[in-house]
Amino acid sequence: RTLGEIVAYMDSTLAKTQLPTVNGQRSMVNAPDAPSLTIDNSPLTIDRSSSPDLHATMLAVVTEKTGYPTEMLEPGMALDTDLGIDSIKRVEILAAMRERVPSLPEFDTTVMAGLRTLGEIVAYMDSTLEKSQLSTVNGQRSMGNEATPAPSLTIDNSPLTIDRSPDPIRRYILEMKPRPASGLTPPFLLDGTSVYITDDGGGIAPLLAERLAHAGAQVTVTDTVPADAQAVICLAGLRAVGDVDAAIAANAEAFHRATTVAANFEAAGGLFVTVQATGGDFGLASANGERAWLGGLSGLAKTAAQEWPNAAVRAIDITTAGEAPDAIADRLAGELLAGGSDREIGLAADGGRYAFVSTERAAGGGSPVVAADSVIVVSGGARGVTAAAVIELARQARPRIALLGRSALAEETAELRAITDDAGLKKALLAAAQARGERLTPRDLGAATDRILAGREIRATLQALQEAGSDAVYLPCDINDPAA
Repeated sequence: RTLGEIVAYMDSTLAKTQLPTVNGQRSMVNAPDAPSLTIDNSPLTIDRSSSPDLHATMLAVVTEKTGYPTEMLEPGMALDTDLGIDSIKRVEILAAMRERVPSLPEFDTTVMAGLRTLGEIVAYMDSTLEKSQLSTVNGQRSMGNEATPAPSLTIDNSPLTIDRSPDPIRRYILEMKPRPASGLTPPFLLDGTSVYITDDGGGIAPLLAERLAHAGAQVTVTDTVPADAQAVICLAGLRAVGDVDAAIAANAEAFHRATTVAANFEAAGGLFVTVQATGGDFGLASANGERAWLGGLSGLAKTAAQEWPNAAVRAIDITTAGEAPDAIADRLAGELLAGGSDREIGLAADGGRYAFVSTERAAGGGSPVVAADSVIVVSGGARGVTAAAVIELARQARPRIALLGRSALAEETAELRAITDDAGLKKALLAAAQARGERLTPRDLGAATDRILAGREIRATLQALQEAGSDAVYLPCDINDPAA
């Protein structure tokens, strides 16, 4: 995890690749037409005087990628806790090391991931480099004096044409379109596997069990699903939902069923079906009130399908308003027995069977809902994509905008305002701290620099909003804090 560990590992790996392997005499001596081999059994000596200084190189790379002055870096510093280097920056550092030391061999990623400090990484690189040097094939010592002519190559030097025309942004919406049932029964339903139906509390589960049993399924209605189950039909989404908490509890129940069988389904496959009552269109157009919170059930099914490639996973939304339990059970049984492998299916009030279709649709030309007298409160800060979105909104409608973000607006001295680059800011902040008699860690220095850069981005966003015609204010607060 540290620079030292990475460099040590790189060095040891590189050394391995520079020692010849001399086993040819055993395998090729009796082969017809084999080239003669001259094997030098004298002791192998490796001159490391010209080997790269991985420690110095690593420090230079870390300084370049993070802006930390080299004098602040120590071998015992951990990449994450001391230097604030995340996984992305770590990859950038290793890539830069390979550019500067092309002789570095491939590293064992498992070993590399466990290295924490700069010193450990450098030691690992050094060790790997040494081993690489010991295993490098020397033609004079391994394969004799005869060489096989290389095949001729024809190189096409014609100019490469790249189409750089921008791909237009297209707008798509989800629509429910009629989808006939395939007539196919999914696996694990009628092949003798025990099918577990979780109780919905409204009498539908036993009625559905009767219909599936009549078709030949081995069905059990239960509140407990065993870990080795291979067919589960979760009816939690059919329960009466009086408030948001009840709907969330239904999601939690389905998630619990999925995690119970996850290991078995991932290894051996199975059938997992979620059933919900949100209007037969997964809440796309119908007004469901608290039942809209049941939307997580279909999301669970789609996620499970990604994690269990050998399983058949489905999500069914059925209209239940005004329907008798027998009628609901009939429609569910018909869908389960003949619906095939469609991932999401809606059984609507009109008796139709519908599936999602992504349809390209041009933006409408209706009247804008945002005007100059609108007041818009925007969470997510005043930087990045949030800033780009609100600036464009200001150009088109000029509303008043309040931006909420967790970053405080850091004050800057005149000296700091004149510095525009990350490394320069770090050097100036470090010098100021030393003048005050303070000792900053690299992580503290990085955090102080980030605060200043964040403040600059926020002020730039506010200025851009003003120039676009919107009155704007930035309010530092955490929207997760009720008191804020």
